[in-house]
Amino acid sequence: MSSSQATVVKIARSLEELEQYRAFFDAHHRHAACNLDTLVDENGKEWVARPHVMILCRGSQPFAMVVGRLGEEVLHWHIGYKRLGGSKARLFRTVTGGLLGDLSREDDCNLVCDALMQTLGSGEADVAQIGGVGSDSPFYRGMAARPSVVCRDHFIDVVPHWLLSLPASYDQFYKTRSSNTKSNIRQYKNRIIKRYAKAAEVRRYRELGAIDAVMQEIESVAARTYQRGIGVGFANTAAVRGKWQYAAERGWFVAYVLYLEGKPSAYWTGTIYKGTFMSEYTGFDPELGYYHPGMFVLLRMIEDFCAEGNVQTIDFGAGDADYKRKFGSETVPEATLHVFAPTLAGVRLSMLRNGTMFVTRSAKRALGALGVTTRLKTFWRKRLAGKDAPPAEEPQKRAQDASEAASESK
Repeated sequence: MSSSQATVVKIARSLEELEQYRAFFDAHHRHAACNLDTLVDENGKEWVARPHVMILCRGSQPFAMVVGRLGEEVLHWHIGYKRLGGSKARLFRTVTGGLLGDLSREDDCNLVCDALMQTLGSGEADVAQIGGVGSDSPFYRGMAARPSVVCRDHFIDVVPHWLLSLPASYDQFYKTRSSNTKSNIRQYKNRIIKRYAKAAEVRRYRELGAIDAVMQEIESVAARTYQRGIGVGFANTAAVRGKWQYAAERGWFVAYVLYLEGKPSAYWTGTIYKGTFMSEYTGFDPELGYYHPGMFVLLRMIEDFCAEGNVQTIDFGAGDADYKRKFGSETVPEATLHVFAPTLAGVRLSMLRNGTMFVTRSAKRALGALGVTTRLKTFWRKRLAGKDAPPAEEPQKRAQDASEAASESK
């Protein structure tokens, strides 16, 4: 490809327009959500209106893409964990892993930003949400600064994106953990084994026929989590069912559920695609926090993946969490960027987004100065999960921690 040819941005909005780029999709995408057939097949379903893909070409040859969908959604506004309400909007959203090819040149990234602003200015969308953007990339710099002051995102969160590269065996995985993590693994596994003995069982679901039943099992746990209190995480909806059925038909879907005394108590779901397990939903019964049932499920997954050899990488996704720090082997800082349309609807959304983020950031700084951030976060999570106090058995169990850790390390 000649570098002297001018770069142009083409926009594909239909199967016919996308089909000519199938070879590029197949060569560059790494996630099931960015599979061209998935992108097109989901067209018209509840969770998407249509594909919207920006293609950078020199001559007739594509060298980069920004893959997304465009449709109506409700954007929810929060201050901390407090949910304030929502606004219906026409949203362009990139799919997971939707930045494909070579986006290393600043001029090329600026062209994408200009094309996106034209989409927003034409009324096709009120706001764009671009995820998975490396915080040290030209794409980040262009998208963060190029839109006008009223159209840009002034409060961008840069968070770690954690991955775990799996070795050939579970023993090798265990040996590469820190001494503290090894102690936690032994301790948490033994807590469940000692308390529940043979009444603890982890089941794996991959079949299409299991979708309805496993959704009900997971819902019985998810309904009690703090994630449900802030409107995120798993929800038993037609949209989720449709996506899971689509993935199960192609052999991508996997869900692990932990049963304690026959009762669903923790879950972990995702897709296996091109050697990567992409984590989607995870949660556990908040009454069982002392036992760390989520970690019990995760360790079982890792054991299975190492034994079967079909998964080389676990993608934990963006965001910080204790289990990601303990088990992740590498991390990349990335951000989700918002760009707002230069219209009344877009400016209103910009004010709502930047206003609520300003209050949240200010509150975090104030609480951090007082040294109460962690305690307040724990309080709100328990309250949102329907727990104003820790489980009755937990205070007595805490007293056993030191002696357990000592005996298990021998």
